[in-house]
Amino acid sequence: MNGPWEEIGTPLVVDTPHARVWVERIPAGATRPLHTHRVPWLTVVVNGGQADILGPDGHRTGTVELASGQVKLNPLPDGPVRHAMHNTGDGELVLVAIQLPDATGELVEEQKMIS
Repeated sequence: MNGPWEEIGTPLVVDTPHARVWVERIPAGATRPLHTHRVPWLTVVVNGGQADILGPDGHRTGTVELASGQVKLNPLPDGPVRHAMHNTGDGELVLVAIQLPDATGELVEEQKMIS
């Protein structure tokens, strides 16, 4: 099973038992590939802007304004999320994603989250 970083085609910059971190760069007008988050993660906005969130069918499910310096927790209370992001702003969006460990401090494996 692929992690979201593999589905969007970006390497991990940190891969330890306690964290997995990748950087997403989305040029103005570009769309990141559809990918699935199966475990909670943090998003740190390095370079902000506006984006449309697209569902698995390609239709817009929401719009977000991402401010540079913003930190967002994505807890996944309803289970895995499959989405894509389309940069509707004038500049490049740069996001750092950090996959979180579970309550025991161990990195949650993708397989554990699927029933």
